[in-house]
Formats: sequence, C-alpha cells, structure tokens
Amino acid sequence: MRLKIYNITTVFFLLVLLLIPFSGLFSQMSYQPNNKNKQIFSDKLDTKHLFYEDEEYSTDSSSYYKGWSFGASFGFYFANKNTANFYNGSGANDIGYILDNIYYKEPIEEKIGYDFDKNMDPPWELPQNMRYDPAMTVGFYAKYNYSKSFALFFQTTYVKLKTTDVFLLHLEKPQNTLEPTYNQYGILGMEERLSFDIGVSQEYDINEVVRVYIETGLSMNSTTVLKNLILIEDMEYSIINVYGNQGYIPNSNLQEFEIRQGGIGWGIFFGTGVRLVFSEHVSIDPGFTLYLQNIVIKDNTNFEPTYARFGPSFTAFIRFTFKDFF
Repeated sequence: MRLKIYNITTVFFLLVLLLIPFSGLFSQMSYQPNNKNKQIFSDKLDTKHLFYEDEEYSTDSSSYYKGWSFGASFGFYFANKNTANFYNGSGANDIGYILDNIYYKEPIEEKIGYDFDKNMDPPWELPQNMRYDPAMTVGFYAKYNYSKSFALFFQTTYVKLKTTDVFLLHLEKPQNTLEPTYNQYGILGMEERLSFDIGVSQEYDINEVVRVYIETGLSMNSTTVLKNLILIEDMEYSIINVYGNQGYIPNSNLQEFEIRQGGIGWGIFFGTGVRLVFSEHVSIDPGFTLYLQNIVIKDNTNFEPTYARFGPSFTAFIRFTFKDFF
C-alpha cells in the first residue's frame, strides 16, 4: 500500500513537470493581441501594463496584486517514525494492562488454546521500529499579497495517522509439535494531528502561466491519541488504562477515568512548488513542504512523563487558490 501511494504521488508530479514546457505556448495563445483592435486602441493602450486608473492606464501594478486569496489543499502526509513507538505497548499504554490481568488473561488463553509461557517474564516481545503509514491530508489556506511576488500566509492542515506492527506472544505448546512456540498478533495505534502554520511566500515568474514559489515560517501542531489496541484472534483490546491503579474487575462498577493523550508541539517548515495560473482568479499550486517539528504526547493523568520527539516530516500536496471571489 505504501509503495502504491508513493507511485501515485510520483506520477502526478511528473505529469505536472511535463506540462510546464507547454505553458509557454499556452501563455502566448492566451495573451495574443487582437490585430483588429490594434489601431483603435494604439493611442491609449500601454502593452506592458493593463491597469486602468482615473481614465488613464497606470504604470504602477502593485495595487492590482495586493489583497487576499484563499485556497484548499489535498495531499499525502509522510510522518516521521520517531513517535510511532509510543504505541508499541511498552510505555504509558502497557500491554501488561491486558495480558497480566487474570480477568483478561484466562479468556485469551482459552481462545488461543494454550497458556502463556510461564518460563518467560514477560511472555511477549514487542516491536521496536514501528512506523506511520502515509496518510491523506486536507487543509485550508489564506494569503495576503503585498506585491506580485511577496505574501504573508496562514494555513491549517488535518491528518489522521495509523501505525501497525506485530508482537510475539510465547505460549506453552507441546515440545513435540512442529508449530513455533509463539504466535504473532497485531498492535495498532491511531492519532490525529492538526497543524497551524504562519509564514511568508516569495514567487518568481517563469512565464505568464508558471510561477515558482518558496515558503517558510513557524508551525504549531496539536496531537491527539485516538486508539491503541492489540488484536488477538478475533478480539480487540484497548491498552489505554482507563482504570488507573484499580485494575479491571468485571461486573464491579469501577470508575473509568477520561484519558486524554496528546500535546502541543512547535517547529518550522520550508516549502516549494509551482503555481499554474489559469486566470487572474484561479491557480493550481502543486508543491512539497518539509516540517521540522517536535511532536508531544503526554497522559493527562500525569502517571507518565511527556513523550516528545523532534524530527522531519513532509507533505506532497495540490493547492487550489482563488482570488477576488469575495
């Protein structure tokens, strides 16, 4: 699946790059002067500037480019793996919360058909190199141009991330069996991230249709843990401890705590891409953004210290930008 997503992204941007050489021809066709009207307007028309002000064509175009534009972006987010091991069952969300509790353990052993290996402590081995899957991202974009080439912008993006792996559960199987002495079961984590970016953008004209842009600025992110599960046979068990030090006891009406795991992080970003300007109101802006962020995950019960990791992540996106529609 990861390879397929990479291929889709690569093919799309190769198509964009192949279209750029034809943009010069497009711009010439779009801006071809009308020979029939040339004589009529020759005494009034400045062919270099098409901006009308006080019944005269102005040579100052800066005011024309000033103003707001808005857009929406869609793409793929490739998260750094540094925080993925939060979900491997060894930290705040301890797999022992389920597998060491007799009220969970006995039904699980009955379901599997074997007891946990008592000669091992603990009788499981956890993954140490979990990674996030590439995920779809959506965002909103607002920009204020001070000139044709320079702008200040704000954007926010949302992504839901998932990481999956397997852990080994060692079992007391008969020694004469040809089966391995362990079974593999799934472990899963899911989180959502909301990013708020503020930055500056600089553009450079290639021709009338294609403009290259670069962006940089500051980023704030909010991370929220949604799930942390283990999957054994056909059953799912959450390893987020909602009972604290009480432990789970069936039919005991124990109080469940509202566990919120996540946090606020900061970072910087750098981006680049091309603007394909189809009219004075609409452009399509494919690009890439590199984030250097600190992702923070902590437990609101304060049982565990803050889990924070700094590292690079990036997005590949298409942005649709609209100007002077409001």
